Amino acid sequence: SDGDIHEPASIPLSEVPAGASVEVRQVEESQPDRLRYIASVGIRPGVHLTVVDRQPFQGPITIEVAGQTHVIGSELGQVVRCAGDGEG
Repeated sequence: SDGDIHEPASIPLSEVPAGASVEVRQVEESQPDRLRYIASVGIRPGVHLTVVDRQPFQGPITIEVAGQTHVIGSELGQVVRCAGDGEG
């Protein structure tokens, strides 16, 4: 009512705990090849995904998107901003 737009808090996919389901809010990436790869595994704003597994020490992250499992690097996980929509 005061004209402010309040965005829900978002966190990088690389910080989402294993077993959690989240909604992708935005992808903070400008390199076309990386954007194409991110889109090729089904990651885009509005998509719901589940973090199946994450390796320690900035290791790869296993996600499930639309019934398919993919592994992405922690570096790409940092550019995908997510908001939680419930635990696993």
